[in-house]
Amino acid sequence: MALRIETKYLVELLGTLAYTAGSGILLHTTRGYPDGGEPGTSDLLVGTSTTGRAVGHTFVVAYGLLPQAALWPIEDVGAVLASFRPRLKDNKDHALEVELADGLVVVREDPDLFGNGLKLEFAAGDLQDYPREIWSLLTDEHLHPRVETPESVLVPRSPRTDYTPADLAPFVAIAKHIKCELQLFNYHQRLPTLVQIGHKFRGLIRPVVWPDDRSPTLGEGPASDVYPATLPPRTKDAVVDLRTATGIRTSTANELHTEEAASNA
Repeated sequence: MALRIETKYLVELLGTLAYTAGSGILLHTTRGYPDGGEPGTSDLLVGTSTTGRAVGHTFVVAYGLLPQAALWPIEDVGAVLASFRPRLKDNKDHALEVELADGLVVVREDPDLFGNGLKLEFAAGDLQDYPREIWSLLTDEHLHPRVETPESVLVPRSPRTDYTPADLAPFVAIAKHIKCELQLFNYHQRLPTLVQIGHKFRGLIRPVVWPDDRSPTLGEGPASDVYPATLPPRTKDAVVDLRTATGIRTSTANELHTEEAASNA
């Protein structure tokens, strides 16, 4: 059975997931809600990719269901994008068919519209070693975490979580690409941080584990020094106050102490 999909949606899916792809992008089909839980389900082409430290997961509307999941090797993903993305320049409604049979993936221009048009064919990747736990890790099952060392010692929650620039970079690029905020959900410094970008993209970042058991105070706050500048008094029409710019007033511990003393006087 062939899957029909608008080319712009396949290009969007593969182009987004390529940022978090190592050896390939896993694609499968299902029925679901394409518009953030609005009534009515549709056929969806769902993609997942991982570098081992970062995971990306998103979906687009399609027509039809594939018989099973298939891993598209990253080299072939590049070939599909290079071959069919230019077709959108002159035809925004360009459409493709995707077929999976006997371990082969076939991507071709919709024969109902283009006859014997451009066709790409490649072998699907091996799924034997693909991590099965990805989808459970992408959920919010970590909302109330209990993290212990191998010796069953509880690891307390810390405000500090470490990431490498390379782990964060794909998600910054995706957020810029789809013009949405990058939302991070951090439940514990030892657990994966969940990512949301827009209403369809979910992701995961594995944090760098730092030796909090040997230096427990490292996670209490930034350790580098801060040297305030001496500035002239503000004018009445001063620039934005960073503590109130978001619509929420924040205060330091010293300010709170001063305010409490004044209110009790």
